[in-house]
Amino acid sequence: MATRLTVLLRTIALVFALCLPACAQAPSWGCKETELPNRASPAEALAYLKGNRPNLTSDCVVKAIRILGTAHYEPAIDTLIHYLDFKVPHSTGRPMVLLGGLTRGLYPAADALERTNNVLPAVKRVLTDNAFPTQSRVNAAKILGDLEHNKPQAIRFIVYAAHGANDLGAEDALLKEAKAIVPFCSDVEKPKCQEALDDQ
Repeated sequence: MATRLTVLLRTIALVFALCLPACAQAPSWGCKETELPNRASPAEALAYLKGNRPNLTSDCVVKAIRILGTAHYEPAIDTLIHYLDFKVPHSTGRPMVLLGGLTRGLYPAADALERTNNVLPAVKRVLTDNAFPTQSRVNAAKILGDLEHNKPQAIRFIVYAAHGANDLGAEDALLKEAKAIVPFCSDVEKPKCQEALDDQ
């Protein structure tokens, strides 16, 4: 009995250890209160992200983005698209926590934008702009595929963006994202989705 209780308590402790960083509104691993307060408003979080990115602490960037995503803060859209390539860094000795959302927390700006209204114009702009990194464009494709109700239209737009890419790596990555949408098309849409994909 005592052994089972010990195992149960250890399991609960492990669940808390893994969940607490993810369940908090904004994790603060190495983000000092003086850099970005725990109770920062969406406006403060946005102002932080508008700072000089190389000088920002990764943990504070994650916190700021998650504050904006939780608030569905539309004024942040144009800033968040420039963080679509930002991946949560993994540090040795720190548990890797996967959250809900489009990228399961790995790319917090993509998850935040996916929860924000009126993002599709900005997302389409990223998709067709070769100045953005390939990862930003891939995440933009994921958002478009998730939010666009007309799946054949989403596929067609991503294929169009892929053909406009100035390098093969970006083109292949975008075509892969277009193909990944097809299984999520309804039975009625399936032929049109496949047709949009075959327009390559």
